[in-house]
Amino acid sequence: MTLVTDKVRELTNQIDRIAATSFVASFTTEHAESTIPHLQSLIQNLELGNARRLPSLDHISKTLRAAEPPVASTDATVETTPTQDEELQWLLLARCAIVVYGTLLNRLFDQTLPISRDLLYWDRVLSSRLWTSLYVVQTTPERVYTLGKAVWDEAVEQGHLVMAQSQGQSQLAFFTSAFRGALGDRAMFRKFAFPTLPKATDSVLSLGTLLRGEMRARRRKLRSVREVQAAGLGLLVTESLDLGDEAEWKQRLVTGIDLIEDVLQRLSSADMREVEAEAVFPGTPERSLSPANTTPEDLRLRLLRMCDTLLPTQASHSISQTSLYGCPSALTRYWPLALTTALFGPSVLRILLSRRQAFDVWVKDMYTTTIDFWHNWVLQPLEKIVGTIRHSEESEVALMSKRSLGADMESLERMVVDFVVDGQHLSGPELELVRTQVKQGDVTPVLRAYENDIRSPLKNAVMGTLVRSLLIQIQKTKVDVEVAISGIDRLLKSQELVFGFVGVTPSLAVCYVVSRWVSGIFSRRSQLAQSTQQGDIRKTLRNVDRILTLAKAHDKLPYKDQGLLLCEVHLLREYAKRLPEDIKAEFLEDLSDLEGRKLGVKRQRRTIDRMWRCYDKWL
Repeated sequence: MTLVTDKVRELTNQIDRIAATSFVASFTTEHAESTIPHLQSLIQNLELGNARRLPSLDHISKTLRAAEPPVASTDATVETTPTQDEELQWLLLARCAIVVYGTLLNRLFDQTLPISRDLLYWDRVLSSRLWTSLYVVQTTPERVYTLGKAVWDEAVEQGHLVMAQSQGQSQLAFFTSAFRGALGDRAMFRKFAFPTLPKATDSVLSLGTLLRGEMRARRRKLRSVREVQAAGLGLLVTESLDLGDEAEWKQRLVTGIDLIEDVLQRLSSADMREVEAEAVFPGTPERSLSPANTTPEDLRLRLLRMCDTLLPTQASHSISQTSLYGCPSALTRYWPLALTTALFGPSVLRILLSRRQAFDVWVKDMYTTTIDFWHNWVLQPLEKIVGTIRHSEESEVALMSKRSLGADMESLERMVVDFVVDGQHLSGPELELVRTQVKQGDVTPVLRAYENDIRSPLKNAVMGTLVRSLLIQIQKTKVDVEVAISGIDRLLKSQELVFGFVGVTPSLAVCYVVSRWVSGIFSRRSQLAQSTQQGDIRKTLRNVDRILTLAKAHDKLPYKDQGLLLCEVHLLREYAKRLPEDIKAEFLEDLSDLEGRKLGVKRQRRTIDRMWRCYDKWL
């Protein structure tokens, strides 16, 4: 709890500063029989450096017992100044008081968590007919047992059993008859079956009204328990232990111990079922004005009593009050499930064992079908698609061989170059230009020779280059055809990719639907828990908002409201553990602002408004 940690750290710094400035720091330990070394050792062993982990109450109790002053000695060799002993005792008692104060705050905060959860439980049960019906089933055996025990005890007390036996009637028959009569006795039935209801409900006839009235009464009294503890918490925080004034720190210590003892006594003895928080903590308690009549030994005994008696008594008192009006025990809530499992579990198990072979075959068939589907309908189509993208030689669609176009193009290039060299005797750069033109589809030298030869076709067919130019043009036509076929081949390959995707899409869709269904089965419970948690956070924030809204604009919160505010903030800190990491730090920072009393009610209202705006997505 950040508030408790900060307060313990602040008090520790104060007492360390007091010890550093006190003349106790210059004490010597020359005398082995003196109590000064012993007290200094106890102070050193009582380490308060880690404010998050306070020493246990057992350790404090042992320290306080070890600090008991020895019997006065008449040995003249002991040179111990009483003032030195007293100063060390005061410092030791201050450290023990800080631990007791921090422990009490931590316990009060921890005790609010189960109460808050129980209040949320009653809210859910009252808001749902299904939960109400389940609550009736869960608590029926306990009501029957309580009523039956009351009937039996009354029969034994009034001697009805002896009279029945004297008349020849068995105890079971008499008890059955008496139990039926108790069911018809409205006052007795209400008294023992619904013990938490007020007496004003004796005239209520409806069982549903009695049930809902009982749940509301439990919730109301549980709220009363929480308000009383919150009032004590608010009093401890508002009128907290403070050792800031070095001149009067002993007086402040006595005052703080008075406050802690007063709060513990009130919380340990008050019947929180019948009184309100204002009656337990009506106002600021009376304080001791001076420690003149208070000795360190008196404070030691009082702190020892707190550790050994008051704190354990307060804890057990809080547990008893919470269990009396909180949600039913785990046995009460889960006995229907346990009974159903015990009755039908063996039969279901026998059915499964008798059909084990069929079940094994079904599992194997499902496994084989799943593997075949994955391999034949998902992996193989995907491998073909990858092969198409990479222009695999094993592709199923091809109109021409891979190297056909390149070979014909190189042949055409050589034919044109040889033709030009034989006819025109060109140099090297000119031949390179011809090669470049041929690669681009330009065979102009051959066409010009063909145009000249066509003027005398017969002569040039025998004596000229007409036949050679015709053959080159035929090769050119072949190359052009292969270029066209290559384009068609690429088009077919692109269509093969489309066909592959079309073929694998249904399989991928089936895989997606199945994966979503399986993940939904596992995530539905977590989503339900998350939704429930979001509702709890919103309800807790609403409670904080209501506390601040009902407070006066410029006044500080009363003890009860201050304690309730701190309890709600503590509950929000527990919920914050499940928030995303990217917003948790900001959320906790805003909670620290809500805890700070120095901000005032007005700024605390602005803080809660900011939280509603900024964290609406996660609420």
